[in-house]
Amino acid sequence: MIEDVLGRVKQQYQAVQSDTRVSEVVGVMSKQGLYAVPVLDGNTYVGLITASDIVASRNPTSTKARTIASRVPLVPKDSGVGEVCERMWRNSLIAVPVGEGDRIEGLITFWDILEWAVGKEDLKDYLISDVDIGEFPEIPADEDLDSARVNLRTEDISKLVVGDERMKRLIDEKEYAERISRIPKRRAKTGERRGEKVKMLASDAKNISERILVHARRTDELGGVLERMIGNRVTHAKVDEGIVTYRDILRFLADTEEEDKTRSQKVKVICKHQLPESVKSRMDSELRDFAGYYADKHGLESLKELKINVKETNRGGSNRTYEMKANMVTDRGRLHAKKTGWDAINVFNELVAALKKSIRRGD
Repeated sequence: MIEDVLGRVKQQYQAVQSDTRVSEVVGVMSKQGLYAVPVLDGNTYVGLITASDIVASRNPTSTKARTIASRVPLVPKDSGVGEVCERMWRNSLIAVPVGEGDRIEGLITFWDILEWAVGKEDLKDYLISDVDIGEFPEIPADEDLDSARVNLRTEDISKLVVGDERMKRLIDEKEYAERISRIPKRRAKTGERRGEKVKMLASDAKNISERILVHARRTDELGGVLERMIGNRVTHAKVDEGIVTYRDILRFLADTEEEDKTRSQKVKVICKHQLPESVKSRMDSELRDFAGYYADKHGLESLKELKINVKETNRGGSNRTYEMKANMVTDRGRLHAKKTGWDAINVFNELVAALKKSIRRGD
């Protein structure tokens, strides 16, 4: 569950009332470095305002928060992390509200998800290149704001390079939202191109690596890149000449969670006698890792069942031993193994090693 895995739902979150002007919401988001703010009517949850919603608004000084708030449903506290990640990336959400009915209890952000992810033991097996790396979108510096508005709403990246012969700058939707709220509206003169130019909003190129992106190489460990994204409070990473967005990362985490869930349903350690919880948890984790090893070679769909039965013999005596039997059913056939010894973890590791040897022999 999202609350169990993350350890907490943020109880202290910034919210605004539904009659707050959008320009004031921008001020709150800018001051506190927020990308999303819940909107309340008294204590009743109304919706969520994101930087994308502000980008789409036309008159921030007169528009009320309730008018532009997205009707993002509350996520129940018993939702799975993979389910939440999928909801976030599919709907381009940097945060989701948690609660029941019309009462919000907290806000789960992209960075909360990252903090959970970097604590996962199996994350060390991945490189940043395992996540989809996209192109870095570029728009002309003389593009008008209305066109940029459309690009920022439709581009998966939510950030655009502003380029011409002399410069390359970067603009992101949060900066756009902050600055557009301060530009006075005026009527275009006859023959004049309507709107301000994008280059007036763009960040200076020298600040890209410091303020908006973290830089990485394809061979960097995924966990290390995510830790830097948390530390710098950024949503995107520039990987060599490409870019990884927050949606790419959320999609990757959703997929790996679904794969872990499938493995958990197929693999199981069955104990006839109670083992210490730390030992049982370690066995479960290593058995899922072994299932991943098999899946890399033959595909997880070909694994039908993998069970290890643990039996404790001479229970209560000084010569207590463990007998473990493995039964693995795949499209390629059945594998069996049996090991005995006095140390549960060592016996388990020997059993897994025997299964790996059988798989390599079958290759």
